[in-house]
Amino acid sequence: MDIVFLIVGAGLGYGLGLFQMRSQMFKDRKSQEQLAEDGRRAAENMKADALKEVDEVLAEKKEEMDRILAEKKKELEEQTDLYYGKQKEIDAKWDLVDAKRHEIDKKIADLSKHEEHILHQENELEDKIIREEKRLEALADMDADEARRRFVEKIEQDMAAEAEEIIRKSRQKTQEQIEQEARDTVFDIMQRYASECAESRTTSTVYLPSDEIKGRIIGRDGRNIRTIETLTGANILIDDTPETVVVSCFEPYRREIAKKTLEALIEDGRIHPNRIHDVVNKVKDDIDRDILESAQNITKELNIPELSGELLKQVGKLKYRFNSAQNLLQNAKEVASFMGMMAAEFHLDVQMAKEVGLLHSIGKSLDEHTDDNYIKNGVSLLRRQGIDEAILEAISMQGKMSISGNPMAQMLKTAITLSSNRPGSRDENMEFYIRRLHQMEHIANGFSEVEDCMVMQAGRELIVHVNPMKADDRRSKTLAKEIAEKLEVEMSFPGPVNVVVARESRQEELIGG
Repeated sequence: MDIVFLIVGAGLGYGLGLFQMRSQMFKDRKSQEQLAEDGRRAAENMKADALKEVDEVLAEKKEEMDRILAEKKKELEEQTDLYYGKQKEIDAKWDLVDAKRHEIDKKIADLSKHEEHILHQENELEDKIIREEKRLEALADMDADEARRRFVEKIEQDMAAEAEEIIRKSRQKTQEQIEQEARDTVFDIMQRYASECAESRTTSTVYLPSDEIKGRIIGRDGRNIRTIETLTGANILIDDTPETVVVSCFEPYRREIAKKTLEALIEDGRIHPNRIHDVVNKVKDDIDRDILESAQNITKELNIPELSGELLKQVGKLKYRFNSAQNLLQNAKEVASFMGMMAAEFHLDVQMAKEVGLLHSIGKSLDEHTDDNYIKNGVSLLRRQGIDEAILEAISMQGKMSISGNPMAQMLKTAITLSSNRPGSRDENMEFYIRRLHQMEHIANGFSEVEDCMVMQAGRELIVHVNPMKADDRRSKTLAKEIAEKLEVEMSFPGPVNVVVARESRQEELIGG
């Protein structure tokens, strides 16, 4: 019985296990089918989405292609309209050409008829000429060749005389027109440039705060005023004019140093020889800076590129140089302005023209005593500074009589004439006087022992400073005599001239520096 139950239990257990296993397999199969179904649905969905995206892309591409096709169609229509328009223009022009051709053909036919008529007239004229020649031969007893030769000679003579008269009148008219245009241009330039003429002065006035300062300027036994005159080379004139001291000197540079020295001493209040030495040196430095600044200001005003330091210094020195009554720096500025305006009128290089005008008298800043060589000296200086050869050529030609072929030189000569001949620009008497004083200094400076010299008292006194290392007291005495003799030989004087030779040395030592 137990065995039966055991067998029955085992069978039931086996059947139940088999059932569960089959049931699990069924579930797995269902699950696999479900997964397959889900995968299939997902694939169909992805396929549908992909197809949808493809449809959208195709739709966009189709829309873009439609737009492009529409634009191309529009462009094609426009090109077609343009083509038909051009074709109509061409057809119209061809019609015009055909009309012109018919007109030309008609004119050619008319010309042919006219030519035939002329030929007929020429034949008749030749017949008349032959008959006339035979008649003339019979009357003049000469053959046709001789008559023709004389006839041609007569015509040639008449034509030559007439042609010469026509050429002469044409040249005269052309010359008058050129001169008139040149005058108009020059007058226009003169009117466009407005500037005061520089005045030549040999004195400067220094105003004092009170008359009491005059005694301090003179100093004990006149030592202060003598020191100022010795160091500056200018005469200090103190008279009864209230609150006024006059500085007199033909050399503007020295006169300006003396004037500014007096003004500085009066403002400072300390007036004694040592202080005068210091102030004179400082004033010279200030004036040298002013010389450089004046040149820089003029180059900026004329819109000329900045020159080298050496050239600016020499241009600035023209501020204290005069020709007759003209200040040479003002003269250079005027000439440069005239040159620039003329170059603009004649369509030439305005920049170069201004440089030529500004630098034309640079040689006078080197040595006023060599007036005959100032052009050569100036050109040499400019060449050393690397100035363009075209500028040098124009400047070097300003002293020549014939300057044809060089427009810059021609304009320079015209500009110099305009500036020099302006009302108030010249004072020949003053020019002669200043030249004589310069010549006195030039002769004295020609001696090797001379360190510096100054003409004082309106040319009645020449003070010569010698180098104490080159000349002793004995040589100083003989040097004074030699200078006086040379001045007497080379120059003439309206009155006596006193030659003073000074030999001195000055040493300074600083204590407790």
